[in-house]
Amino acid sequence: MGTAIETAVNFGSMADHTAIAVLANGRDCLDRTLKAVKRVMSTRRDEFKRLVVFVSANFALCHESLPGLPDNYCLTSKRASRWPNHIRSNRMLLWDVDTQVDFLLPGGRLYVPGAEAIIPNLACLTQFARKMRLPLISSADAHQPDDPELKTYPPHCLAGTAGQEKIPETLLPNRFVIPNRPADLPPAKDFQQIIIEKQQFDVFTNPNTDTLLQQFGSKLQILMYGVVTEICVCAAARNLLRRGHKVTLISDAVRALDEAKASEFIDELLRAGGQLINTNDAVRRTSSTIRSES
Repeated sequence: MGTAIETAVNFGSMADHTAIAVLANGRDCLDRTLKAVKRVMSTRRDEFKRLVVFVSANFALCHESLPGLPDNYCLTSKRASRWPNHIRSNRMLLWDVDTQVDFLLPGGRLYVPGAEAIIPNLACLTQFARKMRLPLISSADAHQPDDPELKTYPPHCLAGTAGQEKIPETLLPNRFVIPNRPADLPPAKDFQQIIIEKQQFDVFTNPNTDTLLQQFGSKLQILMYGVVTEICVCAAARNLLRRGHKVTLISDAVRALDEAKASEFIDELLRAGGQLINTNDAVRRTSSTIRSES
């Protein structure tokens, strides 16, 4: 099966032979395929072609390992995938910090200038976690109007508002939300994504965060990204390092409000043994490490 750079089902040569070009990262790939299938004549030969097209499109949308695609290729379909009810047992995970509407999109209540530029990389990392069956932990502000933080910053990410929602590019279908109060946690490995709600900068102010991490073990290898670099990303990274985990920051998947303070934090991270890497290298190296351990 061939692959294409744009979402396409190649019917141009079907009169002579069966040819299909399907790209897995088109959100409407399957929809387009089905519409195209309806236009094919209902001969026996075409019935077979329709079957081939449907199976190929389904493969492109749902299969975990697509032949012919480079290691840094990331699916971006919003459709639910066929997800096994477990994640890999290694100690790698992705950590997504506050990728919410009020921060990332122009018009958000606490918009981080230029943050929308990192959305393609956020989508890539989210779907990389899905493809490789790596746990994805996400923090999310869920503020109440009287939260102390809102005396320093304008009201933002108020619980239940549109601005508090995570952008769709950072969501996986099988997810569990942990509220900011003591709770009985299910087995984390039953979910693609765990979202930890918080009302302060530090995700560890949620009383369940340490308990959650204990489910994954000690000395975790964490790929971290999100906003804001010098505030909530910084707070999460510091506390993970203090707990003995290794933090690698994805340089082209973060954004800052204060570049000078963000630079100071990155220097601090590197001195503490953390690493700085871009999205493509993170995907490539992590893929290589997982293959070597398999």
